[in-house]
Amino acid sequence: MMAYYDKKLITQVVINILANAIKFSPANSQVDILISHNDSSGTLTMQIIDEGVGIPKDELDEVFDSFVQSSKTRSNSGGTGLGLPISKEIIELHRGAMWVESPAQGRSQGSSFTFQIPVQHIFKNANQP
Repeated sequence: MMAYYDKKLITQVVINILANAIKFSPANSQVDILISHNDSSGTLTMQIIDEGVGIPKDELDEVFDSFVQSSKTRSNSGGTGLGLPISKEIIELHRGAMWVESPAQGRSQGSSFTFQIPVQHIFKNANQP
């Protein structure tokens, strides 16, 4: 499998999602990272699943809006509400998709942030020739 992505931008997405998973999960909890490649659809999928407080169902779509934070994390998060919107924009620039499930599938709590990007797409940074 060969894929070309803007390494700095994809790294920013992964760090942001992982930082949120760690920040909003209780001490000694587990964060799972699942990476898979689907030959038939030509996509690379990364899923980060935490055991945190979760996001209310009526707020799931809003967490990708700028300056919006979940009501469950707003009071103690210390964030600006820009990390997830920027991450989603980066994934969409790579012709991919990003979504959240809460609670994570098959779990009673926590959230699952997933992004999927095509492996055939060649992303050219504006700074590259």
